[in-house]
Amino acid sequence: MIENATMTTPRPRRATMCALMLLVVFAWPPTATSQDVDQPDGRRIVAIADIHGALEAFTAILGEVGLVDADLRWSGGDTILVQTGDFTDRGPEVRACMDLLMRLQEEAPEHGGEVIVALGNHEAMNLIGFLRDTTPADTAGFVDDSSEERRDQAYDDWTRMRRRRAEALDQPQPRFTPDMKRVWEEAHPLGYVERMEALGPDGHYGRWLRSLPVLVELDGILFMHAGLNPVYAGRSVDEMNELISSELRHFDEAKEEMVGAGLITRYANLVDMIQAADEEVVRLMAILEETGERSGADDQRLVSTLDWVLKYQSWEMLTGEGLLWFRGLALWPEDEHDAEVRELLEAQGIEHIVVGHTVQLDRTIRTRFDGSVILADTGMLATRYNGRPSAVEIEDGRFTAVYVGETRQLYPPTDDDILEFLRTADVVSIEDVGSGTTGARRVGLEKDGVRARGIFHVIDLTRERARIGERFHAIFRDSWRGQVAAYWMARELGLTNVPPTVQRTIGGEQGSLQLWLERDGLRTNADRLQAGDFPPDIEGWLEQEWGMNVFDALVFNDDRNPGNVLVDDDWNLWMIDHTRAFQSDPSIRNPEKLWRIDRDLWTALNELTAQRVVSLLGPYLERSQINALMARRDAIVEHFRRRIEDSSAEEVFYDPGRVSSRPPDAQVHDARAQVAASLPGSF
Repeated sequence: MIENATMTTPRPRRATMCALMLLVVFAWPPTATSQDVDQPDGRRIVAIADIHGALEAFTAILGEVGLVDADLRWSGGDTILVQTGDFTDRGPEVRACMDLLMRLQEEAPEHGGEVIVALGNHEAMNLIGFLRDTTPADTAGFVDDSSEERRDQAYDDWTRMRRRRAEALDQPQPRFTPDMKRVWEEAHPLGYVERMEALGPDGHYGRWLRSLPVLVELDGILFMHAGLNPVYAGRSVDEMNELISSELRHFDEAKEEMVGAGLITRYANLVDMIQAADEEVVRLMAILEETGERSGADDQRLVSTLDWVLKYQSWEMLTGEGLLWFRGLALWPEDEHDAEVRELLEAQGIEHIVVGHTVQLDRTIRTRFDGSVILADTGMLATRYNGRPSAVEIEDGRFTAVYVGETRQLYPPTDDDILEFLRTADVVSIEDVGSGTTGARRVGLEKDGVRARGIFHVIDLTRERARIGERFHAIFRDSWRGQVAAYWMARELGLTNVPPTVQRTIGGEQGSLQLWLERDGLRTNADRLQAGDFPPDIEGWLEQEWGMNVFDALVFNDDRNPGNVLVDDDWNLWMIDHTRAFQSDPSIRNPEKLWRIDRDLWTALNELTAQRVVSLLGPYLERSQINALMARRDAIVEHFRRRIEDSSAEEVFYDPGRVSSRPPDAQVHDARAQVAASLPGSF
C-alpha cells in the first residue's frame, strides 16, 4: 500500500441513497419521501424548544436559522416555526419573548410562513397561578406608572376579603399592621397585579396562551413539550388538546366561582385558592356536623368546585404522567421500552416526536428510540442550565441540529455516522454467509442501543500470471481492500449506492466491514430477472445502470454480474462485492456499455486527480493500481468525448430523472418485456 497517505474530506455529494437504506438497517422509521413524511407543501420546519425568557439566546438561534432579520422581523419566507413550549418562567425576559412570538405569528403569514406555539407545563403553571418559578425580573417586566396604586388597591381588596372570611369562620377580626402589609407586599411585588391580569382569561397574554395547542402534528411528525405517554395511544391530537383546554376552562370557572363566593380575590394564585378551598370545606363540614342539614344547591355546587380544586395533584395539567410533564421518552431505558414506543408511534400514525422539557446532559439535541424521538431542550437559558440555543431543522426528510455557528445532521444518519458505527460498534454475533467465493461472514453489531449487521471480508489474495475467465492478468488481486476502496471512490464521485465500508479487525483478522443491506424486498438482480419483474420507471432504472457501468469501468470491476447487484422495493440499485476490482489493467472493458453519463458524474470524473485518489485510496491500493485507475479515467473521458463528437452532448449527457432519449433499437413500447435484452447496459 502507499505509505503516509492522508485521508481527506470527500467532495460534496448529491442526496444520498444510503440515507434511505439505513433507516431499515438500523431499524429506524422511514425518512421523509414523497410517499412518507412530506413537510406541508414541501416547506421547511424549524422547531425550537424551551426558551425560559432567554431573549438574547432565542433571537440568536432565530437569526441562525434565517427566520428573523437584524430588526427581528420575519425573514423566514414560507418556513414553519414550531416552538414547543416553556418560553415562560426562570428567565428575565419572558414578556419580551411572548411579544416576539406573538408578533412573528402575525408577520409570518404575510410571507407564506407560519408560527405555531405550543403550551408547555410552565405556561400552564402561569395560567393557573402556580408561580413557583416566576422570577422577580419577569414580574418587574409588567411594572408601569400605576403599579403602586394598583397594588394598594389589591391590598385593600385582600384585607376586606380577610375580614369577611374571619366573620364567616367565626374568628377574631385580623389586625392589618404595617409589618403585615410589608410581608404581603413582599409576596406581591410591583408588577404582580399587572402580570396576573395580563395572564387572566381576559388578559392580553392570557387570551393568547389559552388559544395555544399542546400538541401539533405536521404530516407524521408530532411536536409537543414534554412527551407522549403511551397511555394516550390512539387518542387524536384534537382530543388531547381538548383535555388541557377544557381543564383550563374548568380552572377559570372554578376561580371565578371562588371569587364570587368571597373566598379569594381575583389576584389569588394557586396556593391561595387551595388554602381558601380547604378552609371553606372545613367550615361547611362543621356546619353539616352541627346541624345535620345539607347545604343548598348553590353551596353544593361550590363544594363540588372546592373538591376539584383540592384534587389539584390529579389535574391533567399537573400530573407527572400527563401531557405536559411526562419524561418517559427522554429517560426510559430504550431496550426496555423500544416495543412500547414503536406501538405508540403506530397507534398515532406518526414517524417522529419532537419534544423539549428535559435538558440534555451534554447540551446537544439528541435522538432516541432509533431516531423516532428527538430531544430538543439544550438548556437555552445559560444562567440556569449553562446550555446554548438550538433548533431542529426539518427539510427533505432530514432532521438537522442547528446551533449558533454549528450544524449536525441528526436523522437519517450520515455516512460518517455509519462509518463510525462500523468502526466502533461491539460485535455481538458472527456467522458464515454461505454464498459467494470470498468466505464472507455476517456480523451482528450493537452500540448505544443501535443494532445493525455488516458483512466482513478477510480475503486478501494476490496471484501472478492468472487467467480469470477470458482475461489474463499479470497480477490478479482478490482482496477486502477493494471493498473499502470502492466505497471511497463511489463517495468521491457522488455515487451513493455503494454501502458504507470500513477497514476493521475482528477476532484478530483484518478485513473490510460493510453495512449489510436490509431494505424491504431487497433481492439480487438475478432473482429479479428470474421472477420476470421489470422496473416501472425505465428511465430511472437506465440512469442507475449507466452510472454503474461507468463506475465499473473506472474501478475495473470485471466481476459485475446480476448476483452482486441488489435491488430494493423502490427500485434502487445497489452495487456490492468489489474484492476483485482495481486490477492493474489500464484498459476499459465493454466500452459499448458506456452509453450515457449524467452531468454530475462527468464533472466528478474530470475533476478527479491522481493526488486526490492517492489521498483517498492510498491506504488500500498499490501505486500500480492507482496509475491504472487514472489511465482508465482518461480513457472513459476520451470515450465520451468521442461519443459527443459522433452524436451530440444532448444525446450523451443527462440530468438524473430527466432521460429524454434512448439507445438504438430500444423497444420502448414493450420495455417491461424487452429491457433485459434490448437496452445496452442492462442485464
